[in-house]
This record gives sequence, C-alpha cells and structure tokens, in this order.
Amino acid sequence: MIAEHDAWLQIELEQELFAQRQRLAAAERKLRTKATKAALESQRIASSKIERTLGSSGSLPVTGWFSSSKVARCAESNPSGRPG
Repeated sequence: MIAEHDAWLQIELEQELFAQRQRLAAAERKLRTKATKAALESQRIASSKIERTLGSSGSLPVTGWFSSSKVARCAESNPSGRPG
C-alpha cells in the first residue's frame, strides 16, 4: 500500500515537473525574442515550482524518460504543449 502511494506520488511529481519545465522553456524562448513582464513572471514561477517539486520529491528519485534537455527539445518542437 505504501509502495502504491509512493508510485502514485512519483507519477504526480514527474507530471508536475514536466509541465513546469515546459513552461520554463517556453518563457525562456519568449525572453530570447522579447523581454516581457509576462514571460519574466512565468520564468520566475516555473523556476520556483521546479525547485519546490524537486525538493518535495525528497527520498523519491525523479526518474522517467525526460531530462531537462529532452523537455527543452520537446517544448521547442511542440510549443503548444499539446500531444500529437
């Protein structure tokens, strides 16, 4: 039962981390073209949430098919973040 909960929590953390890394990549992409208040705010929030998510994973290893470089490449190839 504890292992099931840890597995569920791991999935939730990975999904949150992926979403925030996509948000960060999009904000940084926008900032390369034009510095906007919205992009700066999105960058700040995403960075904060990534740090908090990695901190809350604690003893749970953050694993999965993604890495920060894969997330950046995925976000660049699919800026909308929608599947397909």
